[in-house]
Parts: sequence; C-alpha cells; structure tokens
Amino acid sequence: MALLIGLHGCGQRTGVDEVLHKYKSEISQIIRLPEVSASNVGFQRVSFPEKSQTKLTIPATEMNLRVFYRINSCPLAGIVAERNTALGKTHLPSQRFLYELRLLNTFDQCINQIEGQDTDTAARLLEWKAHKMSQFPLVWVNLVQQSGEIHAMLTRANGYFRMEDRDAYNDALTDIAYITSLRKLGANNTNSAERLEKRLQLLAKVRLPATLWRSYQLSIETLSAINSGLANTLASLDCSKQSVKADIARLSASYEHFYVNSLSPQLNEMQTIHERLDNHLSTWLEMPLNAAYSEVLQGKLNMAKTALQTAKNEHKMNWQALFAYCA
Repeated sequence: MALLIGLHGCGQRTGVDEVLHKYKSEISQIIRLPEVSASNVGFQRVSFPEKSQTKLTIPATEMNLRVFYRINSCPLAGIVAERNTALGKTHLPSQRFLYELRLLNTFDQCINQIEGQDTDTAARLLEWKAHKMSQFPLVWVNLVQQSGEIHAMLTRANGYFRMEDRDAYNDALTDIAYITSLRKLGANNTNSAERLEKRLQLLAKVRLPATLWRSYQLSIETLSAINSGLANTLASLDCSKQSVKADIARLSASYEHFYVNSLSPQLNEMQTIHERLDNHLSTWLEMPLNAAYSEVLQGKLNMAKTALQTAKNEHKMNWQALFAYCA
C-alpha cells in the first residue's frame, strides 16, 4: 500500500511542460497545429555574457599601514595586509564582498577609538573609508556578475515550473531578496561567510529565474501554435456538419480540462512568482552592471511582463470566437 501511494504521488507531479504537451497533443488530434519551435528551449542556456566578460576592475586604494599601527587595538593593518597575501589575491566574489564589508566596519571601529584625540589620523581614515564606500556598489556588482551560483541561477534552468515546488521557489525569492539587500550598506550587512555561501548554494540549486524563463518561453510558443491553429480552423469551418459539431464538443472538453482546470492555474502562479522576482531583479538594473548583462536581464523581464499575458489573452479570444461561431 505504501508503495502504491508513493507511485501515485509521483504520478501527480505535473510540470507546466507536461501539461502543455498533453494539451497540444489533444488539440492536434482534431485540428492541424504548427510545430512548436521552442520545444527544446529549456536545454539552451540563457544568453547572459560569460563571467570573464563582465568582471569590473576596481582600482586599489593606497593606504599607509603605519597610520593604522599608531592606533592602539586597531585591526585595520592586519586586514589591509590580508588583501596582499596569495589567498587575498584569489578571493572568490563572495569572499571579496565580505572582506570589503569587514574593512568598512573596521574603519568605523578605529575612527571611534581616536575620535577627538587625533584629528589628522581620523581625517585620513575618513578619507580612505569614503573612497572604499564609493567603490562598494562595484564590489556588489562583481558579487552578482562573477558568482558561479548566480550565473547558474540565471542561465541554466532546473526543469520546468511545477506547482509542487512553490515552497522552494518562495525560499529562492527570499534568498534573492537577501542578495539584493546587500547592495546597500547598513545593519543587515553584518554577514558571515557561512550565511552568504549557504544562500548562494540554494540559489544555484533551485535556479528560479532561468526555470521561470524557460517555462515562459515554452508556454508562449505552445499557446501561439494553438492560437494559429484555431484561427486557421475558424476560417474554414462548416458548423452544419455533424462531424464538426462533434469535434467542437471534443475541443471544448479539452479546453476546459487541460487549459481552464490545469494549465491556466499554473500560468497564473508562474506570473505571480515572477512579479515578485521582477521586483528584485529590476533593482539590480539600477546598479552599475555590465551593459550587455543589463540588456539580457531587461529583455527577460520585459518578455515575462508582456509576452505570456498577450498569448493568454489571444488564446481566450480565439476560443470564444470558435465557440460563438458554432453556437
């Protein structure tokens, strides 16, 4: 009994690709449909620039370590020296981000120690800190554009959208919101390496944006093919024939079962989740991203905002026209 229940549960896992295929197959038994050119779109990478093309060069800040040594219990000298070690020179993007964050927080600590005592040194530290703060948006951009996990999240889909995976999608949205929040300095930026790395690993596992865009593209292509078939059928329909009436009845049943009851709820949920994703990724576009990177990201967001809804609206109107014609 347990095995049967388990097998039944597996059978109930229906992705949007499976529903689209069943819907199109059912309709194609009655009317001729064009081939769906994007049926293998999910196996192609989203065309973001390679990481090697988007790395920002951040000029080094010259800081005299002897200034830090004059401040009792100020750890800045050690932190600055760490950057010049072999390990420091090969930081991963996430490690470099956390290093810069730790450096900025330590500036505050050392400035507070000498406030009102050594105005010249305090002024020097404030000047260096201001320079590092001006570079912080570039450090965040390199975190986003150079992290292997984020690159995977944006370019390689993890299957197709499934209603059963909504909890994982919501978790991914939380992780993307966390990455987005890091672009601003503040109290929420007291982060540990373990916390940031864990978030990045989860994003690479779910790959929400690429999975949504893959599902969007297949949905748009499939609905457009059905729309074309419906429009061509309507142009040559003879509703007086009994066989045509039977076909219309079958089409109506297929539309109700596959589209209204199964596919439409999935498409609506996809759009709801993508609206939340768009809120975060649109914010990324406000940062100094690589121009080609921004162009691809903007294109994907625009596609998700308009193209699927247009295909859905056209789909509904085509069915209404067909049913009204043979009413």
